[in-house]
Amino acid sequence: MKRIQIFAALLLFAWTLNAQTALDEAKKKIVNENYNEAKGLLDKYIASEKDPNKQAEAYFWLGECDYLNLIDDNPQQAMEKAREQYNKGLTLSKGNAQCQVGMGKLLLDKKNEKEALKTFDSAVRASKAKPYKEGHPEIFMLIGDAYMNGVNKNLDQADANYTRARDIEPKSATALIKMGDAKLAKGDAGGAMSAYETASQKDPKNPEVYLKRALIWQRASKYDKAIEECEAGRKVDESYAGFCKLLAELHYATGEFNKVTGDLDCYLSKTKIDDPDARLRFIKFLTYSAKDYTRAITEANKFAATSADKYPSVYRWLAWANFEKATLLEKGKKPAEFGDEWKMLMEESNKASKMLLAKLPADRVVDYDYNYAMRSSLKLNDIASAIKYGNEVIKLDSTRTCEIYSSFIQGYYDQKLIKEGLSMLDEKVNKGCKATYSDYFFGMYYANAVTREYERSIKYCDKYIEAVPSGPDGFYYKGMSQTQIDDVENPKWLAKDTYEKLIALYEAKPEDARTKSFVTTAYNYMAIYYGAQQDLVKAKEFCQKVLAIEPANKTALNTMTQLGN
Repeated sequence: MKRIQIFAALLLFAWTLNAQTALDEAKKKIVNENYNEAKGLLDKYIASEKDPNKQAEAYFWLGECDYLNLIDDNPQQAMEKAREQYNKGLTLSKGNAQCQVGMGKLLLDKKNEKEALKTFDSAVRASKAKPYKEGHPEIFMLIGDAYMNGVNKNLDQADANYTRARDIEPKSATALIKMGDAKLAKGDAGGAMSAYETASQKDPKNPEVYLKRALIWQRASKYDKAIEECEAGRKVDESYAGFCKLLAELHYATGEFNKVTGDLDCYLSKTKIDDPDARLRFIKFLTYSAKDYTRAITEANKFAATSADKYPSVYRWLAWANFEKATLLEKGKKPAEFGDEWKMLMEESNKASKMLLAKLPADRVVDYDYNYAMRSSLKLNDIASAIKYGNEVIKLDSTRTCEIYSSFIQGYYDQKLIKEGLSMLDEKVNKGCKATYSDYFFGMYYANAVTREYERSIKYCDKYIEAVPSGPDGFYYKGMSQTQIDDVENPKWLAKDTYEKLIALYEAKPEDARTKSFVTTAYNYMAIYYGAQQDLVKAKEFCQKVLAIEPANKTALNTMTQLGN
């Protein structure tokens, strides 16, 4: 009987060990961004585990899978799905510490910091037990993660909670690594490296330490040292997908493109790319981080062919990758020289944007989805669509109003729709936007030389002169416009003061080629002005100044003839 009891106890011990191993394995899958496999392991763990508190912990990690998988592309859905899982855990085990932290994180995301803090305090109280009478260090680390990785970050609070966890459990390499992460995010690379080095001493076989040190070297653009850290880390734990992912970025940065494909294949093998969510993350990585637009387009097109109806966000990366690849073809060329490949890529980008906006629920569309639709429409000279999409960007992010209006203005100018561009410039200024030097320059130039709206040109000349008082352009175009609105029969000599200022600029710096190209107009004007005042000496003096610069200047020669010379 006693032997049976011992055997039963051994079975129970083995079952408990396997169950805990399953939970730990699920956490490893989460680290490798393999969220669907992690969820499968967690579901099995919940079905086999009898302790409600342990089941509740598993529900917390299920919530984390949904949150981490969706937060970038669909924050609202990420929060809703995570809340559902955390609530399941709290239903099973009221006051479960991990699930309370999850709820606190969602409160932070909604900017309800006061209630979040109460929830975190409650989670800490629920975790107090021997030997952690102050609260379990894991709970403090999870609270730190909420401040570190949530929508509304607070890096100081993250650092404080990680430090609290380290103080409670000084042997914890994980707490030290997280402290390093917070310090690095705050710009304290030295403090981060110190924390990582201490973590390495506590746990020499922890692969994450190598990855974090590599990130510091990457940030310092010391790519060779970053690569060394990654390679050393892979020897410690070959299964860690983060090394493959970072090596792809590092080899891209160093121009070792022949190695990037191998790094990406390594990443695929460890994240189980057959999973649709993982494939989408891979396509995003190719586009956003690795900037391997060719492969991103290939992978996205393959994925779209079978899964676009269920995963329409693939069109986001097709729009992005095609646009950025086309942009690379523009370098050093004029628009007429971009070529057929450029046009095909830009059209594909525009088509993908339209597919995305047609298929993706409105609450999942983000500002840069409309932004790429706007930019590709501008490139394809579809200004009406560009304005429609640009206004949607402004609705989602009003801080970009001025930037978007600049894009509209340039779009009109590119299509030679100058009058419309000038009207858009007026609208931009009326929105309270600070116009750029370029805005004012083209405003005064086009209003003078193209639309012949001289009063409008003068208005923008004054703005340009205010912004660039040492530049000749504003005085030149203002003088030209003032001349045009002056009374020919009975001139008021409106441009005299303006041209005198232009002359002063030239005579202070006669070596300035641009001012020199404009000053002959001012000298001729002054010669005619003094001729009208019967001051022939002064009139001839200004004619001579013109001829000293341009001996064959017809206006000056004609004036000299009329003056009797």
